[in-house]
Parts: sequence; structure tokens; C-alpha cells
Amino acid sequence: MTMRSARRASWRWAWWFPVLLGVVSLGATLAPAPASADTLRAKQWWVDALKIPAAQRLSTGRGVMVAVIDSGVDAGNPDLAGRVSGGTSTLVGDPNAEIDKDGHGTAMATDIGAAGGNGRPVGVAPAVRIMPVRTDPSSVADTVTGIRYAVDHGAQVINISQGGRGQALPEEVAALRYAMAHDVVVVAASGNADDGVADVITPANVPGVVAVNGVDNAMRFWSGSSYGPESVLSAPATDMVSAWSRQAHAQGSYRLADGTSDAAAIVAGVAALVRSRYPRMSAANVINRLIRTANDPDGAGRSERYGFGIVDPVRALTADVPTVERNPLLPKAEPSPSTQDSEAAANTGGSPLPWIIAAVAALVVVLLVLPLALRRRARRDRPRR
Repeated sequence: MTMRSARRASWRWAWWFPVLLGVVSLGATLAPAPASADTLRAKQWWVDALKIPAAQRLSTGRGVMVAVIDSGVDAGNPDLAGRVSGGTSTLVGDPNAEIDKDGHGTAMATDIGAAGGNGRPVGVAPAVRIMPVRTDPSSVADTVTGIRYAVDHGAQVINISQGGRGQALPEEVAALRYAMAHDVVVVAASGNADDGVADVITPANVPGVVAVNGVDNAMRFWSGSSYGPESVLSAPATDMVSAWSRQAHAQGSYRLADGTSDAAAIVAGVAALVRSRYPRMSAANVINRLIRTANDPDGAGRSERYGFGIVDPVRALTADVPTVERNPLLPKAEPSPSTQDSEAAANTGGSPLPWIIAAVAALVVVLLVLPLALRRRARRDRPRR
């Protein structure tokens, strides 16, 4: 998970790969040795825990474009070959979005859409197209530019596995609203609980965004995950195997990491599966489907640690879910004065006709009764002879 105040989150290396996987370093400063592809798929515990193979028999993400707003994506990485295209870089003087000098964006792209096969890691949606949007992770302006670019160039899902502490700036909120208004599903990592701070970061804490927390290998809340009332879904976040870029580490290799970055990428991949299986489904209904079919581990409804629950790809693709008219993560809009007037009319039968009839009747009564009353009074007041 990347952050604006310490944007590139520490990738938590907890143990050494077996000899076949090579030696993995304890910090982000040391490059891991190349790993044997024969055992990489077996290390992806979350693929089996989420029943990804069963989900891929229903959908592979074909026809869906996922924008990865991150450090770029290595288009030549063999796990992503032929499916990285377009995109942009917001970096001044370094316009190539299809390279990744950091490696983080390539890792997210492989979580979302690695092709797999021959023991290599597999992504959630191996037939998606990946749009790399290369940004400076410390720059809100870059994120804003990246979101708007992705929307304007056909992204149906946006993954943002980076962010910063505090609340989003108005321009960032406006860019996210722009994406939602253009029928795009925005998924963002909730952040890692670094230095004792565990609040959901921006842009994940913006209403309408699918904020994703992490769970561990036991499918329980991961203690390293941020959480809060903005939490929407949870997904695996520990011992995650994914690809480095060749620009970050010579010849490329694989990394083992913990973080809600990967959790968000998994949910973005599931959103792509749903959009591919139901191509006419709106973004609001994709989000509604994801939250209504999530696996609630505590049965307590929406919570700060799990959101609505752990994403369930197979149920998201198969369950009978009622439709909605708007993004269910957005607060209910306050009724406008015209709406209130309409509601008042509805409460009185929905038509002014009864009031008109009553007024006419009252007028008739006045016109007929008043003269008679006046004549009677005149007779009473007339002096007797």
C-alpha cells in the first residue's frame, strides 16, 4: 500500500521463500532473487480461498478495461504480455506509462490480471485489459489527473492502491465524483496501519469509493490493515505473491508482500469479472452486487474491520441480487424543495382537485345562504306598526 506521507508502504517480508523460490530480502531496499515459476501458483493461497478457478469458469474479465493508478506497469512482463495498453504518465519528463521503476504498479496489475499457467501466478481476471496510469504517489494533483484520464479513455474499473492520511481535497473528491457519474467502479486500498495510525486513508475514505481492508491467511481481519466506518469490503492481504517489474529488478522476479494494496487489486479484479459477465450492468449495481454477496465472517452486518464482508467472487457472479438506482455507498440525497412539494401533494391525494371543489362549494354556500340570512335579519329589525 502506498501512502502520501510515507507513500510506498513497507512490504512486510515475514519469512524466506524455500530454495526453489530464491531468497527474498527483508526490506524494500534489497532486490529479491528470481524465483522458480514451478511453485508460484501453489503459494497463492488466496486463489483457492476465494475459489478463483470456479469464478473464472464463469468470467475472465474479457472486454473490460481496468485502470491501475500507480507507479506504472511493465508492459513487457511475461505475466501480462499483450494486455497492457494505452495509459499515460503524469511525471514531467518521463512520459512512458508502460515501464515501472518502482515495481508496485506491476504487482497490482498481476494481482488483477496475470495470465497464469505453467505454475506462474494467476490474477483474478486474466483476460482484462490493463491501462497503466503512472503517477507520483505523493501528488494529489497527479491522482486527480490520473482519475480523469482513466475515465475519459474508457476505464470501467479504476484501482488505486495508494493514498494519504486525512481527508481528500475538494479536487480529488470532484475527480472521484466525475468517475462515478461516468459509470466507473472506483476501488481503493484502505491503507496499512503504520505507526499506530489505522484510519482509512484517502481516496478510500471518500463516499462512493469501494474501500478495501485486508484479511490474513485464516480469512480473519489482518492486524496490519487500516479500518473505520468507511470500510466497504475485505480481501486477502498477507503473503501475496506477485510480479516485480523488470525496471525495478533486473530480469524481473516475484515479490512476497503484505498490504491492503493487494486486497484492493483483488476486489478490482472481481469487479472486472462482474462487468464482463454482465456488460450492461451499471457501476452502481456492480458495487451493490459485490457488497450484497460478500461473506460476513461475524454475521454482524457492516463493520469497521470487514466492511460488508470478504469479497466472494462466485456469489458475486451468480447470486440473485435486486437492482438499485444509485451507488449504495453514497449518502442519501436530501430532498429538494420541489421534491418536498411533490411529497406534500402525494400525502393529500396527489391532486389539488379536492381543494378546488371544496373552495367552490364554500363559495356557493356563501352566495346562497348569506342573502337569506340578511333578509331574515332585516325582518327581525323592522319596527312593528
